[in-house]
Amino acid sequence: MKSGVQERLAFFAAILIIAWLWLCCFSSSPMAADISENVRERIRQRMEYTGGNAVTAAAETIYSSVALPRFYEQRGYSPAWLESGAPSSNCQALVRAVGTAGDHGLNPSEYHVEKIAGLLTEVEANQRAKKPLNPGRLADLEFLLSDAFLIYGAHLLGGKVNPETIEPDWTAGKREADLAALLAEALITNDVEKALNSLAPQDAAYRSMQGVLKQLQAAAPRPSAPLVQAAPSFKLGFRGPQTAALRARLEAAGYLSQDSEQDKEVFNESLEAALKKFQASWGLEADGVCGPATLNAVNRSEKDNIAAIRANLERWRWMPQNLGDRHILVNIADFHLAVVENGEELLAMKAIVGKLYRKTPVFSGRMTYLVISPYWDVPPSIARKDKLPLMQKDPNYLTANNFVVYQGWGADSREVDPASVDWKTLGPDNFPYRLRQQPGPGNALGRIKFMFPNKHNVYIHDTPSHDLFAKSQRNFSSGCIRIQDPIGLAEYLLRDVPGWSRAAIEEAVERRAEKTVTLSRPIPVHVMYFTVFGDNQGLVHFRNDIYERDARLLEALDSNAQQ
Repeated sequence: MKSGVQERLAFFAAILIIAWLWLCCFSSSPMAADISENVRERIRQRMEYTGGNAVTAAAETIYSSVALPRFYEQRGYSPAWLESGAPSSNCQALVRAVGTAGDHGLNPSEYHVEKIAGLLTEVEANQRAKKPLNPGRLADLEFLLSDAFLIYGAHLLGGKVNPETIEPDWTAGKREADLAALLAEALITNDVEKALNSLAPQDAAYRSMQGVLKQLQAAAPRPSAPLVQAAPSFKLGFRGPQTAALRARLEAAGYLSQDSEQDKEVFNESLEAALKKFQASWGLEADGVCGPATLNAVNRSEKDNIAAIRANLERWRWMPQNLGDRHILVNIADFHLAVVENGEELLAMKAIVGKLYRKTPVFSGRMTYLVISPYWDVPPSIARKDKLPLMQKDPNYLTANNFVVYQGWGADSREVDPASVDWKTLGPDNFPYRLRQQPGPGNALGRIKFMFPNKHNVYIHDTPSHDLFAKSQRNFSSGCIRIQDPIGLAEYLLRDVPGWSRAAIEEAVERRAEKTVTLSRPIPVHVMYFTVFGDNQGLVHFRNDIYERDARLLEALDSNAQQ
């Protein structure tokens, strides 16, 4: 079933075709050159005499305030969308391209499509009535068409929403292109649709999310399956109406094909397998038990899932243009680190990320070295807020956990006996000491830390608390990224550095002496936040929005304001 917007777009496209065929008959008229010249003059006047105000066309604001004037200046203000004085076939191509905005989670109506169709209908009506074409209205059409290309193109290229306006910690690199030059080339080659499509992310993960979005949008008009109610021991062998509801929702979501089970209230093996598959796609423990976390995920509406995909398609458009042939990708919401080389995931491991009040930021960096058996120089904020209460509670805390205390900084600092300090007299605003933890089994950074200098002072490291990796939700750190297999990551990064085999790395760890090793080639690191993501197999995975960022992003995405 088509949505209302899709039906309107199809109607407008039909109008465009009729209008173009009609206007082709006019294009050979001797008046065509005069009309084009008149339109050129109207474009020039509007560009030159705006008085600093926003340009409008047919009562709609033209948002591309930089690229659009540059585009027309470079062509001497001559019309771009007219051919021999009449709208060209590129107009149809643009409307078709904008009509697919919904496939990217964007709203086609934000790109002047209805006004463009109305103006083309008006031009056709004037032609039928043998009335003179209005150069001012044709200039309106020019501005609307060009603005639609430039704004929609900008949104496909780098997102509609400026990430820093809603997520200040988002500092990943942006994708860029000369949209005015791209528009000029597309009009010459008659490849408007191809040019716009090239601006969207080409990654398989993005395409996978688009595919699922289309499926959910097509299914959205159908009534949803009943919600699944909680039940004790809701697993294999359970019998009750809850099972029938669970079966219906998993069938609707595509995880369960109808099986031969006659009694839909019986929790059988095929339902268990389907539930495990669903749990895995949500990053939940795939145990086949429909507990509280699984129940919440199962009962999510199609509307909520559509919204989540739209938010994460936007996040993909914020991603750097080139992640690197080889790179490290951390997904905060998935608690996961992957090493990717030429599109293939070579190494994957669980990760622990920042707590709710010390969120891991989103950014990109370049890893240049690693440190084996590192010291941990405790950040001042952690020393004051986290460590001081522990020291006040237990006078032996520092000694027991292998900390050294220094007073002062730099060359003037001196080591202080922790037993000589009355820690109870100190507070967060009165803490003149620096803490350093020695290498060893209890060191908070574990055996290895991986460095990619950044303004957040965030890096990847091992942890002595490996029991936390057994948990499905792992936001326990103070912002840095703890990983499950630091030796494996070090082995990959040092594979082309002579003398650093896995055995050599493990031997260096056992020596418990800090050792810095420079990578032969820096590797890009991208720390991202995706609550929905696709994979190379075309599957889409959902995760909990642990930092509650989706709602704010969706509000901005659905706003009419052009960011």
